[in-house]
Amino acid sequence: MEEGNNALYYKMQNNITFTDAANWIPVGAENQVFAGTFDGNNSTISELVSIADADDNNIVKCQSLFGPTTGGTFKDLTLSYVGLANNYYGNAFTTTPQTASLDYCKVNSVWVFSPDKMANVIAEIETQARAFNASSNNNTVAMNTLGYMRHIRYNGGNWDVMIEKPDASFTNWMNNSQLPEVQKIHTVFKSGVDIYVTDTYTKDSIIDFIHFVAPLNSIVSQKVPSKLVWIFNVSVYSTHEQDDLLGWAGDLQSYYSTTAAGVQDGIGKRNFGVFSQEDMYADMDAVNVGTLMMTNNGKSVSKNISVAYQEYYYGSSISEQKRFQLFIDNIDQRTYATVQVKVDSEKIYPLTSAIETYTTNAVVAGTAKWQLYPAGITDPNLSKLRKEFGYYVYTHAGRSVPAAYL
Repeated sequence: MEEGNNALYYKMQNNITFTDAANWIPVGAENQVFAGTFDGNNSTISELVSIADADDNNIVKCQSLFGPTTGGTFKDLTLSYVGLANNYYGNAFTTTPQTASLDYCKVNSVWVFSPDKMANVIAEIETQARAFNASSNNNTVAMNTLGYMRHIRYNGGNWDVMIEKPDASFTNWMNNSQLPEVQKIHTVFKSGVDIYVTDTYTKDSIIDFIHFVAPLNSIVSQKVPSKLVWIFNVSVYSTHEQDDLLGWAGDLQSYYSTTAAGVQDGIGKRNFGVFSQEDMYADMDAVNVGTLMMTNNGKSVSKNISVAYQEYYYGSSISEQKRFQLFIDNIDQRTYATVQVKVDSEKIYPLTSAIETYTTNAVVAGTAKWQLYPAGITDPNLSKLRKEFGYYVYTHAGRSVPAAYL
């Protein structure tokens, strides 16, 4: 294989079933880096094996099909593994997924894209949203695009009440399109299976794409329905509280529920728990991409989703620390309302900057209050949770940890 030759093009003609996958050696090496295109031609390579890595908590990884890549592209290819942990789906194709392009690929039944190829998918949906309603402004285009993508998992109930119900007419528009690219997109977003995107900020992490889309949809939405007063007993409300509640703060709430019940979990663990690393990255990226998109104090969409998405994942100086730094800075610059939030009229859970009350600063700021409602009831798990989350965020940002989290 000629190193770095992006003109190389390989196309499968038939399905392949491995008979000795345990001894498979990934194609290429450090001095033979793949930069061409491997076209699966909608075929499947089966009976690939998974391996347990003792250095990473015995998480089940995979034997990669290819070794290192520099801009190599894999398209229309399905790889069938046994027992593979989902946060290693990108590694199935190459040992360096952060430098590869994955276009309509699958691992088992799960869709896997790279951010550049997902940006293309988003751009096409945005194009269709404009064609669907020629008078649409940027906000309407973004809402139709995000609603269409979100509906395969997060729909109905409070999701539709708090954001707004996805436009069924636009979904039908996508479904009835005769354009091959749109038909291909609709196959992904009507399937109901998971969709993951590789992560350029880290070597082998992966982002739950629909988990990312849902809070981003809230960030773009300006709807604050009166029903929220009934659901959360909210008297004063801003859209930022809702954004957090449908994203990272909601996951933190779920995490608190397991901690309070005595379940041993952990914030940010890979492929484990109710607030796993994959979920945390998706939540943080929604905040960071949303900030790139919005102007006018978060009220107007000034940049297409696809453009902001591409800019975020392929910007300068990207790193895991950069992701956390942006999250802290973007949350800190928001203006929150002061509200009292109850759940089931009895107690309140950690949502953003406080449990009993939202304050101007977010959870990652050192002034947050953590207590149960009504006043006087205490729970030792709350103090532990506040410190655990704050410590995790600040240490991963490479910043000094405020005393409140030590």
